[in-house]
Amino acid sequence: MSAAAGFYAFEELVSKKDLPEAVYFKGQLTGPLTVGFQIKDEKGHPAYYDEQLRDLLVKSLAVHARWQAEKLAALGRPVIMFVDEPAISVYGQVSYITISREMIQNDLSAIANSIHEAKAYAGVHSCDAVDWSLLFGIDLDIVNLDVYNYGDSLLHYVKDLKYFLSRGSVIAWGIVPTNGDAFKVTDESLLALLKELWLELATRGVDPQVLEQQSMITPACGTGLLSKELTERIYHLNSLISEKIRKK
Repeated sequence: MSAAAGFYAFEELVSKKDLPEAVYFKGQLTGPLTVGFQIKDEKGHPAYYDEQLRDLLVKSLAVHARWQAEKLAALGRPVIMFVDEPAISVYGQVSYITISREMIQNDLSAIANSIHEAKAYAGVHSCDAVDWSLLFGIDLDIVNLDVYNYGDSLLHYVKDLKYFLSRGSVIAWGIVPTNGDAFKVTDESLLALLKELWLELATRGVDPQVLEQQSMITPACGTGLLSKELTERIYHLNSLISEKIRKK
């Protein structure tokens, strides 16, 4: 339990207070590409390059994702499981030419399938300008991106985005910066930035109504290592933006 103290503390909190205002419970784990670059074999090579080690890693993460989803579901809410995969940004770089599209999609699909087997929603988060067609081509319910810094990266994948949305999937717009910028911006300035992106996507053929309806508003990245003051500022901005969009 010491390896996941926060998870068990959350379970205990819900058992005592129930958190009636919560609509979903969210779980999270690190993706296979990111983990596979951190774990090394006996020669110091990343485990992701070893077919057997990668297979073991993916299956282990898939089992963990299902376990976490089932534990959260037992607390009485629908569950969203996010796979945090920042290392997906290496795809297409010369230094990582052996990392193929099929490898990434097959590995993430295996984890997403495991999440779906637990009757939970599967999402992937990446906080970089990545090839979004990789994620839009997987059976995911949610894709979360850092819109504040990399929103324009979506413009290169409009066709893939339209296909993703046509399946009823959701884009989680990480519009609130997760650094000191959060004290420099306002909810209005961030909402204007998001609407500017939506307008550009609409001019390229994406239905603006679908964009709004199949959306979540989130921070650009995680806040677990930030100060209490900064975290509160981020979620306050997030709440204000979300409320204004819902009212519209």
